[in-house]
Formats: sequence, C-alpha cells, structure tokens
Amino acid sequence: MNSLEAPLLFVRCGWLEYYDQDLDADDPEGGGAYNRESVGSEANNFKIVDGKCYGYARTGKKDGYNLSRCWPGGTQPKSSLTGVLVMIVAKRPFPDGGQVIVGWFRDARLHDAVLMREDLKPNETGPYGAYNFEAESAGCLLLPLNKRTFVIPKGAGGMGQANVYYCFEEDWTQRGHHWIFQAIDYVQSYKGPNLMKRKAS
Repeated sequence: MNSLEAPLLFVRCGWLEYYDQDLDADDPEGGGAYNRESVGSEANNFKIVDGKCYGYARTGKKDGYNLSRCWPGGTQPKSSLTGVLVMIVAKRPFPDGGQVIVGWFRDARLHDAVLMREDLKPNETGPYGAYNFEAESAGCLLLPLNKRTFVIPKGAGGMGQANVYYCFEEDWTQRGHHWIFQAIDYVQSYKGPNLMKRKAS
C-alpha cells in the first residue's frame, strides 16, 4: 500500500465557478441542506483577501476538523495543523452529475473550530465570513469549469455523504484506496489553467 508523505484532506462544498461573491452571479448549488435556504461560506472559498484564501466546508461538530485523522501523531498545536493539501470536491450540476475535484489549497492550515473574518462579507445578507482552512493564494488553484473532470468515487471506499473525507481511520490506520493516490498524482502533475490567475489579472 502506498503511504502518504504529507497531510491530506478532501472536503466537499457547493458548486460555483469562481467561489468569490464579487464574481459569481449565483449562490452555491448543492453542498448540503444549508445551501437550500441560505448561502454557505464556501461562496468565498477562493476569494483573495490580503494575499490569502479562506476556505470553508461544513463538517458537523464545531465545523472544525479532527486534526489527528489528517496526520496522526503530529507535534503541532492541537488547535491547527499546517502543511496540508486540501482538495475541494463538488457535485456537478445536472445533467453531468458525479462529484469532481474543483480546486485545491497547498500548504493549508486546518483549524479544529470555525473562525470568522468580517472582511469576507460582501454585504449583510449572508454568513460569508466563516472559514476553517486557509492558505496563501499563490498555493491555491481553482479549475475552470471544463477542467473539472477528475471524478471522486462515492459509496463504499469513496467519499460518501459526509462533506469531509479523512485519509486516516479513527485508530489512525491509513486508508489505502487507489483513488486517493490517483488524486495526488493528478494535482502534482496538473499544468493547465488556473482561474485564480484570471481573477488576479
């Protein structure tokens, strides 16, 4: 079985083109029951604020992460974990369907609780300021719509109903599904366009 060489996490959120409320004309599609009546904070996952991106995915308890299931036995402070590759997954709108990688944060910092930034709010109508992972914008990549083709499997052995997929079990045993390492290879070898650069121009 392949072994992970660095912390890795998969998170799922709603579907958008830019994940920036200054650029998107619509609210997130899919991503859970919350988005049916409100706007989740993933609406600004790739918004650049002071050179950084502040990402959010709904996790359940405290909306933070179980850091030990991202990288067991670490010696970093218990409230956060750094150096994480966060792959962001979303369900494609009908009729395409399926869940695919839409982008990623390299060298991200994960938090064990949700944090807030008031400057992520473009108006007073939504909760947009929540985040539970962050990274320098230079380490973030957002795929154009036509490049969102890497499918993440669902069901047994895949990323199921939970919006977070940890690569380690509760007993810290590493999960060894082939798609995890195929996703890593995909990210490491990707040389295509990045919507982050288009946004910054």
